[in-house]
Amino acid sequence: MSANTTTPGPLLRTLRVAAVTALAAALAYQAVGAAVFLPRFSSDDPREVVTAYYEAQRWGFRSIAERALDPDLRDRYHAPNAVRGLLDDAFLAGDLEVSEPNDIGLYGKYPDEAQVVVNYRSVRTDDVGDPPGDRLWFVYTGRDTEEPWRILSIGTGP
Repeated sequence: MSANTTTPGPLLRTLRVAAVTALAAALAYQAVGAAVFLPRFSSDDPREVVTAYYEAQRWGFRSIAERALDPDLRDRYHAPNAVRGLLDDAFLAGDLEVSEPNDIGLYGKYPDEAQVVVNYRSVRTDDVGDPPGDRLWFVYTGRDTEEPWRILSIGTGP
Protein backbone atom coordinates (compact mmCIF):
# COMPACT_ATOMS: atom_id res chain seq x y z
CA MET A 1 0.00 0.00 0.00
CA SER A 2 1.43 3.37 -0.92
CA ALA A 3 1.38 6.38 1.36
CA ASN A 4 -1.22 8.89 0.36
CA THR A 5 0.29 12.33 0.49
CA THR A 6 -1.86 15.28 -0.31
CA THR A 7 -0.59 18.59 -1.40
CA PRO A 8 -2.45 21.76 -0.63
CA GLY A 9 -4.85 22.81 -3.31
CA PRO A 10 -4.54 26.09 -5.17
CA LEU A 11 -7.09 27.80 -2.90
CA LEU A 12 -5.17 26.90 0.26
CA ARG A 13 -1.90 28.10 -1.27
CA THR A 14 -3.55 31.38 -2.29
CA LEU A 15 -4.92 31.88 1.23
CA ARG A 16 -1.49 31.24 2.75
CA VAL A 17 0.15 33.75 0.40
CA ALA A 18 -2.58 36.30 1.14
CA ALA A 19 -2.16 35.83 4.92
CA VAL A 20 1.62 36.20 4.76
CA THR A 21 1.30 39.26 2.52
CA ALA A 22 -1.25 40.88 4.86
CA LEU A 23 0.97 40.20 7.88
CA ALA A 24 4.02 41.68 6.14
CA ALA A 25 2.02 44.75 5.10
CA ALA A 26 0.72 45.28 8.65
CA LEU A 27 4.21 45.01 10.13
CA ALA A 28 5.62 47.40 7.52
CA TYR A 29 2.79 49.87 8.22
CA GLN A 30 3.56 49.85 11.96
CA ALA A 31 7.31 50.20 11.30
CA VAL A 32 6.72 53.24 9.13
CA GLY A 33 4.43 54.76 11.77
CA ALA A 34 7.04 54.22 14.47
CA ALA A 35 9.76 55.78 12.32
CA VAL A 36 7.60 58.82 11.55
CA PHE A 37 5.99 59.55 14.92
CA LEU A 38 8.26 58.30 17.73
CA PRO A 39 11.02 60.89 17.11
CA ARG A 40 8.40 63.66 17.16
CA PHE A 41 7.27 62.58 20.64
CA SER A 42 10.74 63.59 21.93
CA SER A 43 10.37 67.20 20.79
CA ASP A 44 11.12 70.12 23.10
CA ASP A 45 7.89 71.72 21.87
CA PRO A 46 4.61 70.53 23.45
CA ARG A 47 2.75 71.67 20.33
CA GLU A 48 4.80 69.26 18.20
CA VAL A 49 4.12 66.36 20.58
CA VAL A 50 0.37 67.05 20.55
CA THR A 51 0.36 67.47 16.76
CA ALA A 52 2.21 64.17 16.32
CA TYR A 53 -0.25 62.47 18.70
CA TYR A 54 -3.29 63.59 16.71
CA GLU A 55 -1.66 62.86 13.36
CA ALA A 56 -0.78 59.35 14.54
CA GLN A 57 -4.41 58.87 15.65
CA ARG A 58 -5.63 60.23 12.32
CA TRP A 59 -3.64 57.62 10.40
CA GLY A 60 -4.70 54.74 12.66
CA PHE A 61 -1.54 54.40 14.76
CA ARG A 62 -3.37 54.31 18.10
CA SER A 63 -0.80 52.17 19.93
CA ILE A 64 2.05 54.35 18.70
CA ALA A 65 0.14 57.54 19.59
CA GLU A 66 -0.31 56.30 23.15
CA ARG A 67 3.43 56.63 23.70
CA ALA A 68 2.89 60.40 23.88
CA LEU A 69 0.59 59.95 26.87
CA ASP A 70 1.62 60.30 30.48
CA PRO A 71 1.62 56.84 32.12
CA ASP A 72 -1.31 57.82 34.39
CA LEU A 73 -3.46 58.82 31.40
CA ARG A 74 -2.46 55.70 29.48
CA ASP A 75 -3.49 53.58 32.48
CA ARG A 76 -6.89 55.35 32.62
CA TYR A 77 -7.43 54.65 28.91
CA HIS A 78 -6.79 50.95 29.55
CA ALA A 79 -8.71 50.61 32.81
CA PRO A 80 -11.32 47.83 32.84
CA ASN A 81 -14.16 50.35 33.00
CA ALA A 82 -12.78 52.69 30.30
CA VAL A 83 -15.09 53.19 27.32
CA ARG A 84 -13.28 53.72 24.03
CA GLY A 85 -14.55 53.11 20.57
CA LEU A 86 -12.95 50.73 18.12
CA LEU A 87 -11.74 53.76 16.15
CA ASP A 88 -10.55 56.98 17.70
CA ASP A 89 -12.61 60.09 16.94
CA ALA A 90 -9.57 61.63 15.23
CA PHE A 91 -9.27 58.69 12.79
CA LEU A 92 -9.22 60.14 9.25
CA ALA A 93 -10.03 63.61 10.64
CA GLY A 94 -9.17 66.67 8.61
CA ASP A 95 -8.20 70.30 9.14
CA LEU A 96 -6.05 69.65 12.21
CA GLU A 97 -5.09 72.88 14.00
CA VAL A 98 -2.96 72.98 17.14
CA SER A 99 -2.46 76.26 19.00
CA GLU A 100 0.75 77.60 20.42
CA PRO A 101 1.22 76.34 23.99
CA ASN A 102 -0.06 78.45 26.86
CA ASP A 103 1.60 78.38 30.29
CA ILE A 104 -1.50 77.00 31.95
CA GLY A 105 -0.81 74.07 34.23
CA LEU A 106 -3.32 71.46 35.26
CA TYR A 107 -1.98 69.33 38.08
CA GLY A 108 1.31 70.84 39.16
CA LYS A 109 2.67 67.31 38.74
CA TYR A 110 5.58 68.45 36.56
CA PRO A 111 7.86 71.51 36.70
CA ASP A 112 6.85 72.36 33.10
CA GLU A 113 3.17 72.22 32.15
CA ALA A 114 1.35 73.79 29.22
CA GLN A 115 -2.09 73.79 27.60
CA VAL A 116 -2.61 73.39 23.86
CA VAL A 117 -5.96 73.84 22.09
CA VAL A 118 -6.73 71.35 19.30
CA ASN A 119 -9.36 71.69 16.56
CA TYR A 120 -10.16 69.20 13.82
CA ARG A 121 -13.04 68.09 11.64
CA SER A 122 -14.21 64.58 12.54
CA VAL A 123 -15.65 62.33 9.85
CA ARG A 124 -17.44 59.99 12.23
CA THR A 125 -19.87 60.05 15.12
CA ASP A 126 -17.90 60.07 18.36
CA ASP A 127 -18.26 57.74 21.34
CA VAL A 128 -20.90 59.89 23.05
CA GLY A 129 -22.99 60.37 19.91
CA ASP A 130 -21.81 63.75 18.65
CA PRO A 131 -22.29 63.85 14.86
CA PRO A 132 -19.35 64.30 12.49
CA GLY A 133 -18.01 67.83 12.45
CA ASP A 134 -15.76 70.25 14.28
CA ARG A 135 -14.11 69.13 17.50
CA LEU A 136 -12.40 71.30 20.12
CA TRP A 137 -10.10 69.79 22.76
CA PHE A 138 -8.03 71.29 25.56
CA VAL A 139 -4.86 69.22 25.87
CA TYR A 140 -2.64 69.57 28.91
CA THR A 141 1.00 68.56 28.65
CA GLY A 142 3.79 68.28 31.17
CA ARG A 143 7.38 67.19 31.59
CA ASP A 144 10.23 66.95 34.02
CA THR A 145 13.21 69.13 33.20
CA GLU A 146 15.08 67.82 30.13
CA GLU A 147 12.49 65.06 29.60
CA PRO A 148 10.04 64.72 26.69
CA TRP A 149 6.63 66.37 26.90
CA ARG A 150 3.75 64.00 27.73
CA ILE A 151 0.02 64.48 27.36
CA LEU A 152 -1.53 64.64 30.84
CA SER A 153 -5.19 65.22 30.00
CA ILE A 154 -7.50 65.70 27.03
CA GLY A 155 -10.87 67.30 27.63
CA THR A 156 -13.59 69.53 26.25
CA GLY A 157 -13.32 72.30 28.82
CA PRO A 158 -10.44 74.46 29.96
